[in-house]
Amino acid sequence: MEKVLAELQELIEYRSKYFEGNKEPKILAVGLSSRKNLCVHPMVADEGSRESVDARCMKLTAPWIRERASRDPGCEELCDWYEGLEAAGPSARLDPGVYTLKDLRNLGRKNKWCPYFLARHMIAFSNVVVFNYQYMIDPKVSNMVSREMEKECVVVFDEAHNIDNVCIEALRYVCIVCCSK
Repeated sequence: MEKVLAELQELIEYRSKYFEGNKEPKILAVGLSSRKNLCVHPMVADEGSRESVDARCMKLTAPWIRERASRDPGCEELCDWYEGLEAAGPSARLDPGVYTLKDLRNLGRKNKWCPYFLARHMIAFSNVVVFNYQYMIDPKVSNMVSREMEKECVVVFDEAHNIDNVCIEALRYVCIVCCSK
């Protein structure tokens, strides 16, 4: 994922250097990875496994936890970075450019914004998205993450060497479900 985004950065730099008169549209490219790879919350990021980071993050950002905390401040611990992103509202946008996971983490630390949720939000405005195929193929995940993607967005799958097996299994599951009815 990082390599694809770094190559895209080089391509854009090359085009802007050698095609100055060309007024091509600005590109926004983001990489979306797991919370484990994007989290900047010190206590959550150090959790260890992907599952424990996911669980801890959800404990700090879940709507019902945030609702309870708004009624009784101090009763719940919330994620300052998630709350910072939410407080920024519409101004929490990325300028055109190519953002690697490292760039998103640095930007998150600088602005006190959650890089994971920022990347998820920016998918709706991006021209290029690099992520694991499960963000688009898995119906539960894609419904949360990919549903608002631009129609003319280029998607690059990370870890796509397994995609054929996943698609075959998904098709097999659909066939089993349909045949059992």
